[in-house]
Amino acid sequence: MNSFKSQLKKDIGTFLNVDEFSEMHTIGGKPMNCLIDDNEAVDREIKYVGKGDGVYTRHLLIYVKSEDFGDLPRIDGLLEIDGKKYVVIDAVSEAGIYSITLEVYSSGSARIGR
Repeated sequence: MNSFKSQLKKDIGTFLNVDEFSEMHTIGGKPMNCLIDDNEAVDREIKYVGKGDGVYTRHLLIYVKSEDFGDLPRIDGLLEIDGKKYVVIDAVSEAGIYSITLEVYSSGSARIGR
């Protein structure tokens, strides 16, 4: 009989599969499967926040396999995704998957494309 942990490990392959949920992105200079979840960020009440003078912050949440990513990124460190730099504001390791919350500043419009 499979243990709960071994079943979770199997499920990572489905969750972070480009044919199912994830997409290929370049993260820190390395191509890897990644799930970018804007809906979870909204559910966690992380939204566009005005900083004054037309500057906005955008938060997004990404999920990556810990074995693909490497060491858990440090809070306040920079992480580059597809050529755009983000600040790491939270990073959690959960059963082989990293959940990383990122922040980026933008000026002009509150709509920031990936």
